[in-house]
Amino acid sequence: MRERPRWRKLLPLAVSVAVAVAVLASVDASAVVERLKGLGPGWMLAAAALGPLQVALGGWRWARVSRALGVPLDTRSAIAEYGLSTGLNQVLPSGVAGDAVRVWRQRGHGLRAAAHAAVVDRALGLGSLVLVTALSLPFWGDAPGTWSRVGAVAVVALLGLGLLLSPAGAATRGLLAADGPMQIVLSGTLTGSFLLGFGLAGQAVGVAPGDWLLTAVPWLLLAMAVPLSFAGWGIREASAALVWPWLARTPDEGVAVAAAYGVSVLVGALPGLLFWGWARPEEAP
Repeated sequence: MRERPRWRKLLPLAVSVAVAVAVLASVDASAVVERLKGLGPGWMLAAAALGPLQVALGGWRWARVSRALGVPLDTRSAIAEYGLSTGLNQVLPSGVAGDAVRVWRQRGHGLRAAAHAAVVDRALGLGSLVLVTALSLPFWGDAPGTWSRVGAVAVVALLGLGLLLSPAGAATRGLLAADGPMQIVLSGTLTGSFLLGFGLAGQAVGVAPGDWLLTAVPWLLLAMAVPLSFAGWGIREASAALVWPWLARTPDEGVAVAAAYGVSVLVGALPGLLFWGWARPEEAP
């Protein structure tokens, strides 16, 4: 793999720091801190406990995608490698470092084929988020305002169209034609677990699940899927500060929920780093 310049490796971290500083300057930072100081440990542990489940679901999906595309990846190895990838994505200053590692560790099957399988797997995940976000639009009512609603519909439509027309789009459609029911179940359950994680994180900072869970959160998940930040930090909180007022809620409440979710994801993903020594990469012949 060609070494990337150091500045490009650190760019997502710089983006996260810059956006986080801007968010804290634009909301009531003291209110955010007060909510986070009162974190409910039980709710946070419950949210973090979803991490291993998400790794199992993601690894299972990736294994099925890989085998359908000609990469003989067994489910057990896929779950281990996916766990490692998830952990690395949380601790390395890049939005896709973990994914690059899991592709590299499957180079024995052919680097191009392994990369293609990982891209299609990502496309399935992103497609699920786009669909959930589209389904959330009717629940907003008139809250965001006309122009905001038009913009939201345009973003979802462009993302959906982009996925359909992307190089991975044809492979993804073929995969769904051959293994659609199982892929839909896995992707839908995985996305549902993300929503549940946000609900538990909200409870941890004293925000009971409500309309925000099915309206605002899909947009936060969609923003986090864009690999421009360090593990979603900054971008996730900025998205919360933007969309929470549409629901007549304070932005600091949204930022606190988003930050608590980020902490729960980090804690839930760290055990995946243990797979570095246990999982065996496929060596190139």
